[in-house]
Amino acid sequence: TLREVGEGFLPQLAQGVAFAAKCRQRAGNPAAHTELACEILCGMSAEQAAALTDISLEGLNQDGEMPAYEVWRQRVQLMFGQTNSDAAI
Repeated sequence: TLREVGEGFLPQLAQGVAFAAKCRQRAGNPAAHTELACEILCGMSAEQAAALTDISLEGLNQDGEMPAYEVWRQRVQLMFGQTNSDAAI
């Protein structure tokens, strides 16, 4: 249902889910519901979604015009924008 009602915001939803997966990975407390959310909203496992957030950090400029956190968020959303358009979920 969330995927349906959030259709216009799937990259943003996926970015939030990926960040949650990364937080769980860093804390060492994986959860079945995070895995399920990643599969449904990201089209990949929680481990893959967490890794994508790491990839998006590569080469991040801390002194750019836009805050680094915002650039990071946008990079992740862009990756999911491309991924979700190809996913058959």
